[in-house]
Amino acid sequence: MEYGFKSDAGMVRKINQDSYLIIEEGLPIFAVADGMGGHKAGEVASALAIKSVREFISQTEDISQLLNDMILFANQNILEKQLADEACRGMGTTLTAAIIRDKLLYIGHVGDSRAYLYRNHELLQLTTDHSLVNELVRAEQITPEEAYHHPQKNLLLQALGIESDLKIEINCFSLERSDIILLCTDGLSNMLTNEDMENILDAEGSLQEKVNVMVEIANAKGGLDNITLILIKPGS
Repeated sequence: MEYGFKSDAGMVRKINQDSYLIIEEGLPIFAVADGMGGHKAGEVASALAIKSVREFISQTEDISQLLNDMILFANQNILEKQLADEACRGMGTTLTAAIIRDKLLYIGHVGDSRAYLYRNHELLQLTTDHSLVNELVRAEQITPEEAYHHPQKNLLLQALGIESDLKIEINCFSLERSDIILLCTDGLSNMLTNEDMENILDAEGSLQEKVNVMVEIANAKGGLDNITLILIKPGS
């Protein structure tokens, strides 16, 4: 298995409120989280979500159930942290987690960070943005082009730390030998188009080199938010 990763504050934000997780040994787990709310509170929320995923212990062989329980565990930890620390009130985070097992990719997702699958020179978004703007697009009230510049683009309908009743998105996908998986926060997906990312993934170079180029281009386009991404090539 090959992977590359980077987390960058971007060109505007003073604090990087993104967090990520890479566990290659045993059951491979990868995750990104984009924190929000208050001075440093978003950083606390995303870090706590990732810490919870790392610490979660389950005996189940059902990976979908494992992801669901893991995300609920992270959500509960964030809610409890808010009650215990007034400075953390109102904080929240996205979480997009991937588990690879037996040529299958399992995704657990809440928020507007994203998971993509790159196959045959095409980038396919695997997750749904849990955002107001995406719901407006789905309802055909605005176009995808209008959504890109919408003033409420960052308004989430779901995130960890908001309420205990989460509707977690869990999906499973078959993997092929040449597939590349991309997990990222919206600091990347808001700055690079699918075509931008496809062109980088098509080019020669290691996954880490491709990661570095994506961050460089996102920053060159303004770097308006924190940028975190993981590229994974499961291989055979």
